Amino acid sequence: MDYWCVESISLMVNGRVVFDMDFAGAGHWVGPNGLLHIPGFQLRKHALWRSYTLPSLPHLILNNP
Repeated sequence: MDYWCVESISLMVNGRVVFDMDFAGAGHWVGPNGLLHIPGFQLRKHALWRSYTLPSLPHLILNNP
């Protein structure tokens, strides 16, 4: 089974980075299930997450086939 060594991660929402994390040294090894769990409280306390604002809603929605 293959493992991945992750040096850094970024989470993007609507084209903007709202969370990033660097793993110093040898990185972080992710097992064969490919999961890396970041708790919600850790996401929410990140400066990029706190500074994110929702994009404005469009004024006009076109029906383009």
